[in-house]
Amino acid sequence: MLVEVRSTGAQPFRCPEHIFTATVKVLAEAERPISFDELRRLVSRSLKSTSGLSPPIYLFRVVLRFLKIKHLLQHSGRRFRPSAKGNFTDAAQRAWRQTHREPLQVKPERLPAQTASRI
Repeated sequence: MLVEVRSTGAQPFRCPEHIFTATVKVLAEAERPISFDELRRLVSRSLKSTSGLSPPIYLFRVVLRFLKIKHLLQHSGRRFRPSAKGNFTDAAQRAWRQTHREPLQVKPERLPAQTASRI
């Protein structure tokens, strides 16, 4: 579980591993930078085939922020693309596992009012 805790005292955002994995898979397979809406649609389509449900928007944002913090994702002009195409999926999975062992704390100046960790 990827958990984003906000300093505002709001409930933490919890993102299950299957959402993370599906998002990473779509980003890795994209042949060009992908918009948030397109990413959400493609991930939702792949998850609907197994669960029948479309995940809430905030789950995608948690994954994207995590990947950006880990320098695995580039965001430019409202589009996202992996920083390194060849090993993106492996690097993302390593980052996921590493955060389980060593929770990631993000300074407010990097991304406002949030920290991320996996529990």
